[in-house]
Amino acid sequence: FCIYLQTRLSRRYRIKSGVPTLVLLGREGTTVSISAHEKLLEDPSGAYFPWRPRPVDKVLKDVILQPGGAFYSQHKNFSKDIRYSDIPDGIRGFYFSANWCPPCRAFTPQLTEVYRLIRGNEPNFEIIFVSSDRSQESYSAYIENMPWLAVPFQQTAVRSELAQLYGVRGIPTLLLLDSNGHIITMDARAELADDPLAQNFPWKPRPVNILTERYLTKLYDYPAVVLFVDGEDTEIQFAESVLTPAAENYYKINNINFSSAQEDFFLGCQDDPCLQFLIGIDGETSDILRDLIGLDDVMPLLIAVDLPNRKFAVMEYGVEITNDSVENFVSKMLKQELSFIDITDDRVEAAKNC
Repeated sequence: FCIYLQTRLSRRYRIKSGVPTLVLLGREGTTVSISAHEKLLEDPSGAYFPWRPRPVDKVLKDVILQPGGAFYSQHKNFSKDIRYSDIPDGIRGFYFSANWCPPCRAFTPQLTEVYRLIRGNEPNFEIIFVSSDRSQESYSAYIENMPWLAVPFQQTAVRSELAQLYGVRGIPTLLLLDSNGHIITMDARAELADDPLAQNFPWKPRPVNILTERYLTKLYDYPAVVLFVDGEDTEIQFAESVLTPAAENYYKINNINFSSAQEDFFLGCQDDPCLQFLIGIDGETSDILRDLIGLDDVMPLLIAVDLPNRKFAVMEYGVEITNDSVENFVSKMLKQELSFIDITDDRVEAAKNC
């Protein structure tokens, strides 16, 4: 139980293994600071305790942002001295990256292409680069071909405060904010990987998602209802049509806020289990889950899987999958009325290492 709880807390507060982290909570359990360790080092006497974070517009208020080398090819109407307040209202991305980081260098050209694609439909979309480079030379070389804005390298304190504000523990990280400064997603990099043409931009939480590697990982924290279908568009549309009513009803009952960030999406659910609703299309990720449970390649197939509690259940063979039958299946799952089958710990650990 202790390991399970530790894992849940680590994921909830985006704690990176091996990194000392101090999280402060208010009386109601709301997060006050996820970067209290860094703030304590900066303020050992606790003069500014509890180190409540400043909003992003305050952090960047006095900063003159630096245009990337290709910025003005995309922005014809900007002056030379650009502040955060000068950026038109719209979705804003913060890209935490560095020239010395190989995954960052691999991701930046992809992000550049998608950035231009998105701006074709969302001209107010803007990205601000926050560097983790170790020298001015490295920083300058990296932004030479960037078509967006950047926090100047010499603004070390601002770059650090932005990373602390959003709990950024590793790079590359791309997060998106709405026009009010609220987080849409902390993991836009993974969203982009799942949706390279940005058809679902800005990747707000959805009631039903495709079972990708990212959502497979979330199964170790949250149970799910999964409908396996083949990869045909008509089958995916069918799966979404029968899962969505049950998903929306579940989230409504549990007061889960669809305007919150993906990472905070399940935090509004007060009681376990907090369900994901997933479509498992024919492929490697679905095969991993099938192998874990020991399922045949039957499609369509509806299952309830609860990896935290090491059990799963399958809808009875022969029952037609409809809106009503899915609602009934979910209801029975929540009431613990399904015929659950145990999953051995060694199979779960083996799947984690796949």
